[in-house]
Amino acid sequence: MKNSIYAFMILLTGFATALFGQEYQPVIEVKTAPLKMILGGVGVSTDFCLNDNVSIESIIQYKQREITERKVISLQGFGKYYLNSKKGADGIYIGGYLKMQRREFGSTLFSDSGIEKRLAMGMISGYKLVSPAGVLIDFTAGFGNKIFSKWTPTNNNINASTSSEPDAFNFDYILRMSVGYRFGTVNDHSKTGKLQRKEKLNKKLKK
Repeated sequence: MKNSIYAFMILLTGFATALFGQEYQPVIEVKTAPLKMILGGVGVSTDFCLNDNVSIESIIQYKQREITERKVISLQGFGKYYLNSKKGADGIYIGGYLKMQRREFGSTLFSDSGIEKRLAMGMISGYKLVSPAGVLIDFTAGFGNKIFSKWTPTNNNINASTSSEPDAFNFDYILRMSVGYRFGTVNDHSKTGKLQRKEKLNKKLKK
């Protein structure tokens, strides 16, 4: 678990370095997942567009069910590379993801009550459509593997068929549709309407 935390911190440091050291003025998108809300959950995210071809998205999700998974809290990070951007950080993209989850299970025929903490990572692909007004819709799908899992029982139900961990498979997946709005400006002198360029620090000091 410590190695996973160290890897996550190194990844966050890399993201921060890319965000503050990149050539373009960052453009920020705020999004929500309407299907999550319909199913009784909440999903919000912030997508930082570093340049025309790269963005980093952070996601937090919460859902509550009445059958097996009572409560699920999920923190996710997406790194996206856009293959044919037209408006800046839009169109088809590929990338990777990191997911941290805490899942609380109720007692069922297959498992006792318990809490699972898991860490997973994998690959994603998707498509983002951005309107001239800044309204956007984003489709993301991906798959990966669970790289860490800890199961903690919360009762001693001897009538249960087994007390094994509910999720015994290493497979993990991402399936998300989100809508939102892009905050930021584009370069007024650009004919493409792509993201605004930012002057480097050494150029500002010369002035």
